[in-house]
Amino acid sequence: MRLSPNLRRAVLLTHLLGGVGWFGSVAAYLCLSITGLTTTDPQLAQACYLAMDVIGWSVVVPLSAVVVLAGLVQGAGTAWGVTRHWWVVLKLLMTMIAAAALLMHMQPTAVLAAAARAGRLTDPDLQGLRFELVLAPSLALLLLAFNAGLGVVKPKGLTPFAPPARKA
Repeated sequence: MRLSPNLRRAVLLTHLLGGVGWFGSVAAYLCLSITGLTTTDPQLAQACYLAMDVIGWSVVVPLSAVVVLAGLVQGAGTAWGVTRHWWVVLKLLMTMIAAAALLMHMQPTAVLAAAARAGRLTDPDLQGLRFELVLAPSLALLLLAFNAGLGVVKPKGLTPFAPPARKA
């Protein structure tokens, strides 16, 4: 099934805006996590971890789902296909891995948000989680940027699943 030109553009716009939003919200999340890790102000750290929990569940997670779904619709409904070009397959795999990692990463975010609510951010057992909340979004930004670059460059090469070219 091919998408009509208007629907194709709408899905592409949704995919692009979702990706830009995902990237931007992860950047904001990273800024909050660095501030929460480095501040000496306990109220500021508490506010950072509480905001990260809200941003994560209300913005980052939904945008990751939008990007995955819009990418699948776009691939299935256009000549690019989902499995025709290796770069599309790679983008899909990286996006799905990033979305899954994000969901797993929200657990330590929830732990720190609960600790912030309870006034326990000074607990030494939480220090590793605080570092993780800086490392994971840093890596996510690199992955998302690489993924966006693949969509811009569109390297040549078909997968073994690509149907043979039609003769004119």
